[in-house]
Amino acid sequence: MTVFSYIKDNRSEDGWMEFDPAQNGARNIIGNFSAKSRIDFTGDNVVAGEYVQAPASAIITWPFTEHAFVLEGSVTIKDLETGKSATYGVGDGWIIKQGSETEWTVTETFRKAFFLHSA
Repeated sequence: MTVFSYIKDNRSEDGWMEFDPAQNGARNIIGNFSAKSRIDFTGDNVVAGEYVQAPASAIITWPFTEHAFVLEGSVTIKDLETGKSATYGVGDGWIIKQGSETEWTVTETFRKAFFLHSA
C-alpha cells in the first residue's frame, strides 16, 4: 500500500524527520523507541502524514486526537483507564482522544498514516 499527498505544496520538503517520543507525550520508554514521521499536510490545528517506529513500548498521554491506519506491522494499544487493549494490524485503524493515557507496544517495525487534531 502506498500513501501519497494530494496537496504537494504542504508536504515537508525534506521528507522523513526524526520523531522524539518523549516530547510527544511518551514516558517509561522500554527499548529503542527510534521513530520518524513525514508531514504531508498542516492546517488549523491539524497535521497529517506518516509515522514509522522500531520495536519499543511506552506509556503515552496523547497531546492530540489521532485518527490512524496501520500500513505495516502491528501495535498493541492498552487504554490505562479501562484496562482494555487491542492489537491493530495492516488495514486496521483507530481514533484516540486527546488526553487519553495508553500503553503503546510495537514488536516489529510499524508504520501508520495519521491525521491529528489538537484543541
